[in-house]
Amino acid sequence: MVNRLIRSVACTVAAVAVTLAAASPGMAAPGGARAPEPTTDGVVAKILAEHPDAVRANRHDVVFPDGTRVSVHLDAPAVGEARVSGQYDCLYGALCLFPNKDFGGKYIGWDTGAANTCRDFDLTRWSASNWASSIVNNRPSGTVSTFWDNTNSTGLIGYQHAYGFRQNLAFDTASIGGTWDNRISSMRVC
Repeated sequence: MVNRLIRSVACTVAAVAVTLAAASPGMAAPGGARAPEPTTDGVVAKILAEHPDAVRANRHDVVFPDGTRVSVHLDAPAVGEARVSGQYDCLYGALCLFPNKDFGGKYIGWDTGAANTCRDFDLTRWSASNWASSIVNNRPSGTVSTFWDNTNSTGLIGYQHAYGFRQNLAFDTASIGGTWDNRISSMRVC
């Protein structure tokens, strides 16, 4: 049930991640029109419509009955709103993937809801496969998240301990060779 819920929510957010990874802001759509960028409110509304048992905790977060939290950050800060480095935007308990190095751009955060809970995520279901260029692991102390090159949890890329981050995945060597950059296809968030 929980895995089905996660997969379903993943599909909801999937189009957002693909849009972010494949298109730069204001990129022209077929026919020359500018493609509209998805908004935080639009994606959260869609998640809530597809999952009536979920609750909107705040502007960015949707919480499910099992404690799973999806955090969607797709909008630029409002006029006059302070903006800190993306590294500090990733809330305690979450593992956040950023499409740009130095924690730049918009991001998606995953929180399993409990310190002693691990969940596997096939990032193709989020359309976030091969998307990340920096990572923040703000999971509880003692936890280690695992990243793979393939959707079936094979092709080990590496591990990230709690309270750790990787600022530019182009400089991190993967266990199977090459770098981590734009290569993560599945992960275990612990």
